[in-house]
Amino acid sequence: MSAELEDREQRAVQRRIWEARLPRVKTLEEFDFMQTPKISANQVRELAEGGYIERAEPLILIGEAGTGKTHLATALCVAACHQRRRCDSPGGRTGERDGGARQQGQLSRAIGRWSRYELIAIDEVGVCAARRGRS
Repeated sequence: MSAELEDREQRAVQRRIWEARLPRVKTLEEFDFMQTPKISANQVRELAEGGYIERAEPLILIGEAGTGKTHLATALCVAACHQRRRCDSPGGRTGERDGGARQQGQLSRAIGRWSRYELIAIDEVGVCAARRGRS
């Protein structure tokens, strides 16, 4: 019976990760904190516990290219999926999809879709804003 429950839980986690549409599945265990000494491993592990989600606090990862922001955002999504939370992923697809909804006057539908998630990780916001400014 315990093996069946464990298998069911593992499938549920995998389904939530798949539904989050992560570009690649990355975990905190794979992150090399030695390469980025300015990032506190303890602070990131605390974030992975999900308290900021329960308190509905925004989390913003800021840094130079190649510092691991996308990896950490993805890993925090995976950690949230393990905690039975629904997530939408980084990678820009969310903003593109709902940008089209706004143009079609369907923003309320897009907002309704987002309201089903406990965690929405939006990556490359600066790039999207810069692209919009050029057009």
